[in-house]
Amino acid sequence: MSPGEKSELLAKGPSYVFYECFVYEPHDVFRTYELKKGKLAWNVKHRMVDFKTIFRVECVHIDRNRDAPSGIKLLQMTTAARAQLRDKLTYYFGRNADEEDA
Repeated sequence: MSPGEKSELLAKGPSYVFYECFVYEPHDVFRTYELKKGKLAWNVKHRMVDFKTIFRVECVHIDRNRDAPSGIKLLQMTTAARAQLRDKLTYYFGRNADEEDA
């Protein structure tokens, strides 16, 4: 990378590389799984939300105005992680469509 390219990127400031995904930090509650790419393999505990494949679940048995029943909630995101997820969702769904930029 040339010095000019580097200074141009630094001037833009931080940005999302994979703006359609949010990756959760590892936790002992998550089971390890194997991630393979070609002949390489890694044991991973991270989890990911892909914004391109999310959807709302409608169910009469879910009351969103009350706390979850005891024993159902295993983990809760930190305030910082929730803020990062909210910011990334806002960026993803608030950005211009590719067709609009053309």
